[in-house]
Amino acid sequence: EVSVDTAMNTVKQDWTYHRNVAGEAAWYSRFLGDADMLTDTVLVTDGGKTVEGAQLTYARVAEVTYTTPPEKVFEVIVRDPNPLAVGAVGWTIYRSERLVSGVYPQ
Repeated sequence: EVSVDTAMNTVKQDWTYHRNVAGEAAWYSRFLGDADMLTDTVLVTDGGKTVEGAQLTYARVAEVTYTTPPEKVFEVIVRDPNPLAVGAVGWTIYRSERLVSGVYPQ
């Protein structure tokens, strides 16, 4: 999240979600990235990640708190269970949405 001061021609980063945790891929999307502000959280789509050593893609979606530092409250990763196997499938996600839990009409 950034704020723009058009009078001073400056941009300031006000909030970011960036985790640098050992064993977790960096949050960087070359394509298909998205962030949706919800009430107290942000839904982050990291939609087109590349599997190292393969020509496949995978994706992840996380919901994080709108705090500093942000905390992850939900995450789903969509990928082939064995991305280096012959016949493995790549996955991408575009514009994920959070739906309210509950009973929906059929």
